[in-house]
This record gives sequence, C-alpha cells and structure tokens, in this order.
Amino acid sequence: PCISANTVKDICLDRDGGLWVTTTSDGLNYISPATKSAWFTRSAASPDSGLCSDFVNVVYEDADGEMWYGTDKGVSHCDRNNMWTHYLAAANGANTQVLSLDQAPDGRIWVGGYGMDVYAISKADRSVMRLPKGPADSGLTTKYVFRVLCEGDNVWIGGIQGDVVRYNTRTASYRRFNPSCIADMATDGAGTVFVGGCDGVGIYRPEADSVAIYMTLDTISFTHPMRTFAYDGRSSELWIASDGDGIMRYTPSTGAIRRFDFNE
Repeated sequence: PCISANTVKDICLDRDGGLWVTTTSDGLNYISPATKSAWFTRSAASPDSGLCSDFVNVVYEDADGEMWYGTDKGVSHCDRNNMWTHYLAAANGANTQVLSLDQAPDGRIWVGGYGMDVYAISKADRSVMRLPKGPADSGLTTKYVFRVLCEGDNVWIGGIQGDVVRYNTRTASYRRFNPSCIADMATDGAGTVFVGGCDGVGIYRPEADSVAIYMTLDTISFTHPMRTFAYDGRSSELWIASDGDGIMRYTPSTGAIRRFDFNE
C-alpha cells in the first residue's frame, strides 16, 4: 500500500488499531489494521462526502471514537455513520488554519490555529463558541495557537508571541503562566501539565499552581527548542522531541531522563 503524498503533517493511531496519516497536499490516508491496505479521501464538491480541504494539519479521535480533522479551511468531522459536518469554514477573509484539536470532559472539541481565534465546538447541538480574548492583563496572548490542551475544567492554550494561558471553563476565568513561545503541551491526566517550546521544559504542578521552567533535567541540558511531547500513561513517561537535542524519555516520578540521538 502507499500513501497519497509525502507531505505528512500528523499521524494518529486510533483505538481500533487503524493508522491515520494527514497530508498538506492530498488529503487524508487511513491504513487498515486488518488488511494493511490504504485508502485516502480528498476534498469533495459535495460537503456531505469528504474533507473541507486537502490541506490537513491534524487528526484527532474523540471519546466516542469519531474522527476530527483540522485543515487550512476549518474543521471536518466524520461520525460513526459516515456523516460529514464542517465547522469554521473560511469566510469573509477570516483565517481558519487549524493546528490543534482536543476534547474537554464535557464533550466539546476545542480548536486552535494559526492567526485565528480559539473556538469550542459542541457535538450535542453542533454549535460553535468563540472564546473571548479576556482581560488585557490575564487573557489570551496570541492568535497563533500551536496547542490547545484540555485538563479537567481547564483549557491550556499555547503558541508563539505570548505566554501560555489557562482558561477555566467552570469559572470563565483566565490565568497566564510563563513560558512563552509554546510548541506543544501534554498532561499526565492527574493535573500535571508539561509545556515545551523555546524556553525548555515547563512543568505545571497543581499543588504549587505554578509552572517551573527547566533548561536542564537530571544530567541533560537543553540547547534547542522543544518540538513535540507525548505522554505514555502506561509507563508514566514523557517523550520529548526537540529541534536539535534528539528524542528524550523523561520519568517524572524519578527525575531520570535519557537522550536518544544520532550517536546511539
């Protein structure tokens, strides 16, 4: 089997073992766990039968096992009945290049992207809520959002040109934290949030209600920006991909970190 293009932007392994591969030129690919065969879908003339754009930045599986796709022209959603719904389609010159999707415990899908506002999509009634910018001294700091991360009642919002912001959905309140220039975030599912970007690794601990920023963990110092985080809940380890320091595996419970780079 082959994929539709080499311009791969994101991958997702779903709960059934299927592999989803997005491209920025030829739509979406799916590789079956049963047959190992591949198929792909491109944007269609009819909005009922495919993606809203062939430029797909991110793919996300929600709690119901349904797939969401963030494109350069909004969000496409395909439900279990293969019914397509599109949100935030670019209109009136508005930018809707979606870079990040995550689901809150209340079922809403939160959306962030490049040069656009932050939104929440309700699966129940298909309504869309735009998150207000918030107070000047504590609200959103950027419209270039690389990551939205849902953790309990909180939505963490990080990107370039501003500090990371925590929005509480229950109290509708905002709070800012260092660092700035955020590329990715991850959570252990128990309140701890890992923040990565130009300033190294930030770790939010709920008991302190603050983010501690590290340029060194254990024996490894960081000299390049962090690019991608992935938290493995089975082993309670954080995997870190950097923009020059290789791949690292960090164990928060012990503080141990190991680097895997081209020397190994």
